[in-house]
Amino acid sequence: MQWYQNFPLGKSPFGTGAGRQGLSAGFRRLEGSSAGFNDYCLPYALSVALHAIWLTLPSMLLMVIERFKGRDPKPIGERFRKHGRMLPEGVTYQASWMDSKGVLCFQLIEAAGPEKLTPWIRRWEDLIDFEVVPVTTSAEFWSKIQP
Repeated sequence: MQWYQNFPLGKSPFGTGAGRQGLSAGFRRLEGSSAGFNDYCLPYALSVALHAIWLTLPSMLLMVIERFKGRDPKPIGERFRKHGRMLPEGVTYQASWMDSKGVLCFQLIEAAGPEKLTPWIRRWEDLIDFEVVPVTTSAEFWSKIQP
C-alpha cells in the first residue's frame, strides 16, 4: 500500500503521469460553491500538506527480534487475530519472518527512531521479549564506505 492510498480520494494528491495537476489536485470543492479558494475543503488541504511534510521526515529501518515468552506462539496469534498488529501512528510494518520452530519473529519496521516503537512494545511485552536493532540496506551501507 502506498502512503497516499489513505487519502479520501484514494490516489496521490500530487497527481500522476503527464497530466498531473500538482498539489491543487488534492483540494475538494464543497457542494454548490463557486470557484473561490474559500470554497475548497481546508481540512483536506491541510492533510495533503502534512503528508507532504511527513515525506521529508527522516526515517530508519529497524529489525525487531521478538522472542515469545514461554516459547508459545498461541497467545500471540490469538491477540493478533483479535486486535491486529497495533502499531502506533508513524510506524510502518515492512515485512516479517518466523523461525522454523515458531518461537522467534523477525520484523522489519520503518519509523523515525527506535523510541517510536515504545507504545507498540508496551502492548505486547506481557507475551514477547523485544530486541530492536537499527539496520540499513547492504547497498546503503557499502555506499558510505570509502574504498
